[in-house]
Amino acid sequence: MRRVVFISLAVVAALAAAWCGFWLYAAREIEARLAAWAAAQRAQGLTAEYGSVTVSGFPLAWHTRIAAPAMAAAGPPRWEWRGEEMTAEIRPWALRDIAVTFRGLHHVGGGTGSVAETLAIRAARPEGRILLMPDGRLASLALDLGEAQIQRLPDPSIATAQRVRFMLSPHHAPQANSHTDVLDLLLNIETLTVPEPPRYALGSTIAAVLLDASFKGPLPQGRLAESVAAWRDAGGVIEVNRFALRWGPLDGDGDGTLALDAENRPLGAFAMRIRGYTETVDALAAAGAMRPRDAGALKIALNLFARQNGSGPRELSVPVTAQDGRLVVAGFSLFALPPLTFE
Repeated sequence: MRRVVFISLAVVAALAAAWCGFWLYAAREIEARLAAWAAAQRAQGLTAEYGSVTVSGFPLAWHTRIAAPAMAAAGPPRWEWRGEEMTAEIRPWALRDIAVTFRGLHHVGGGTGSVAETLAIRAARPEGRILLMPDGRLASLALDLGEAQIQRLPDPSIATAQRVRFMLSPHHAPQANSHTDVLDLLLNIETLTVPEPPRYALGSTIAAVLLDASFKGPLPQGRLAESVAAWRDAGGVIEVNRFALRWGPLDGDGDGTLALDAENRPLGAFAMRIRGYTETVDALAAAGAMRPRDAGALKIALNLFARQNGSGPRELSVPVTAQDGRLVVAGFSLFALPPLTFE
């Protein structure tokens, strides 16, 4: 019996020593692979930088803390990300399923011309998950920021959201064309409060925003304006699988397609279901966004399309189109849609 116990303890000790050695080797390998990955990105024209790297979590995981991470691409499309800190947890039984956090202040920007945006984001619970394909390419990125503060630079005012969720899933088709899904995007924002001024006709708090979209057609390499033009001319579109908005009296959802015309103006067709439409039109008219006469005519026309939704509010099923530089709802032209610039 003593011999059995001794052999068992020796086996356990040997396995523990082997695991300690493997864990230390893997920790050093994480740092080496991170440096090699950053060098490979720079070789492709990207910016990939970071400060210190520390690995902890022994014995059941590798907790990697990366200080001052930054990535950027010249295009297309131009984008950049700079943060204070990123952590990644790698577990030996799920090497391609990585839990990540993004603490501190992060700057995210992209685009050029009229579509350029730079946001500063600080989240209360910046948790996420990265899924990798067997070859190491990104399969999906999911983020749940919890409560977040969002600043649209250079504007000093800060918007707040009770919860922000985001998912990005690229497709890696070898021969993508204009009918091929290249990217899936899901964005869900709850209780977004925008600072005043300006004063919005529907109030300063947006109760909920949901966007579920699929991008079709690859974006060729080159200057952003030329790449977008090539994508547009090849028939690239954005399939909006679902869009939902609750803002003041407006409660609507729908689906449709969105593209660009030859002048880079939005071009699309949507089927929308809208509740609270009469109150919405009244709010727009009271804010001066519509003339009272036009608002009255629009309400009469919209009532012709509406139906009673059981015991709930009347629901409007209406076509919404963007064509020839105008937004048209139920045949009424509401306002102009200017061209987008990518220079």
